[in-house]
Amino acid sequence: MGIKEMIHISFLAFLILFSGCGGNQSLPSVTPTPNPGSNDPKGETWNVLIYLDGDNNLEQYAIEDMNEMEKVNYTGGKVRVLALFDRIPGESNTNGDWTGTRLYQITQDHDPQVINSSVVTASPWGKIDDSIEADMSDPNTLKEFITYCTNEFPADRTLLVLWNHGGGVWPRSLGSPTNGVDITKGLCWDDTTGDGGWNCLTTDEIREALAAAEVATEKKIDLINIDACLTQTLELAYEIRDHALYLTTSESLVPGYGNDYYRLLSHLAIAPQVSSYDFAKRIVQDYFDTYRNSGYNTTYSALRLAEFTDFIKVFKSFATELKNTTNEEMPFVYQAGFQATRFSWNELMDLYNFAQKLEGINSYAGALRTALNKLIIKNLTTGSFLTTNPAYGLALLLPLNNSKWSYYASENQYPVLSLAKDTDWNEFISKYAAWGSENAN
Repeated sequence: MGIKEMIHISFLAFLILFSGCGGNQSLPSVTPTPNPGSNDPKGETWNVLIYLDGDNNLEQYAIEDMNEMEKVNYTGGKVRVLALFDRIPGESNTNGDWTGTRLYQITQDHDPQVINSSVVTASPWGKIDDSIEADMSDPNTLKEFITYCTNEFPADRTLLVLWNHGGGVWPRSLGSPTNGVDITKGLCWDDTTGDGGWNCLTTDEIREALAAAEVATEKKIDLINIDACLTQTLELAYEIRDHALYLTTSESLVPGYGNDYYRLLSHLAIAPQVSSYDFAKRIVQDYFDTYRNSGYNTTYSALRLAEFTDFIKVFKSFATELKNTTNEEMPFVYQAGFQATRFSWNELMDLYNFAQKLEGINSYAGALRTALNKLIIKNLTTGSFLTTNPAYGLALLLPLNNSKWSYYASENQYPVLSLAKDTDWNEFISKYAAWGSENAN
């Protein structure tokens, strides 16, 4: 998650309040067993895989979310929750104050403070001597987690939750060190491994992990929920479009408590026959219900990733026409981008709102909005994102000047993303940012 451009340390200190989020003294063990009814033709069994990266200043929120998960009654046997939980020294001394990484199978208990679920001792992370420290910022860790759980715990459908800080779109560390610390954007920082710019999952690394897991399991993820700030971006969604069916997350900052896991998992446990499509919409509704009266400005949306086949054709035409904007039209195009709803990393802009402001200027603006209405299957907002700064469910990068774009523009950074390779959006950003540097006050 992020706010404006700060060094990583300041960014994380602030975001203790704004993360995409939510030991045990005596730990019973469990070995993998198939879900009862895993061959149910109705497809009612679910694996919920929680990639719970608490190896940073969000550890206490991770513990709270684990306890939320434990409130749910899973006795129907249709839903299994597996949480790969990585802790850090020096943040929370509760629950045995263990460090390292453990794989838990979540079971119900009524203690709101103590994690009582079982450690899967047969897993690569099942040792209880704290000798295993998984690097949650390594795409191979994510790949191994998905692969192990999918192969050892068969289920009809899979919900993958990526849990931690998020900082928008990024394929690499953000430019040069500032005061000795890289400014960073990405997802899932692992501070035990290090706090530099590379110690997170970058946009392209998430795709690499999902693709490798799909090869190893011969199974696509049904639904990905990202419990982290600023991650519902066109760049990330397009990057992973071939490796999941649906994506739910937020364009904007996520309050520190993130998803309500009791609410979310209770709905799944009660009605496991729900389709992936309907459950994606349910997650958005649950998030809205959690924060509707909180006073927070929130966004949450669900995307049907299969719609990218048609959507990207329209977006390509939209971006190419923008790249070819004439000098006479450029002030109007720049103003549309300047006035469009922006998020806490100011380079991120709501795409639908931008297209609204380009009606009459870009001949594909209307078609793009229609295509977005098919891609975004549900979007709910609160506070200013409902009123003064409307957010419609999908952001993307558009820096206002070269000083911002320079952090992204080198050949091994933003241009390596699939969206930049497949469309002219990268070229349009260069033109737009240059015009802003030369003409905007």
